Amino acid sequence: MNPRCSRCGRISSALQSELFGSVMLCIDCITAQRVDMILHTLPEPADWEYQRLSDWEQNFLISVRQQMRQKGAVSEKQYEILEQLWKKLN
Repeated sequence: MNPRCSRCGRISSALQSELFGSVMLCIDCITAQRVDMILHTLPEPADWEYQRLSDWEQNFLISVRQQMRQKGAVSEKQYEILEQLWKKLN
């Protein structure tokens, strides 16, 4: 029997179990969860910390948040930039 991702249902040989659980996730779903976590910790336009970001970074965040709502995924480069922004503010 081929293992399936608990979130998206795709068959994958590269599933990883979630911390403290038996839920198995594919790399795409793990990445999506990480992106969601990063986006929830980065400031929103109404937050004072948002002003610490450059205009480009602010526009990038708006764009990536919209893309995640529409597509549920980001590119590898967008993921790298999100990680950099997260490290910058934390």
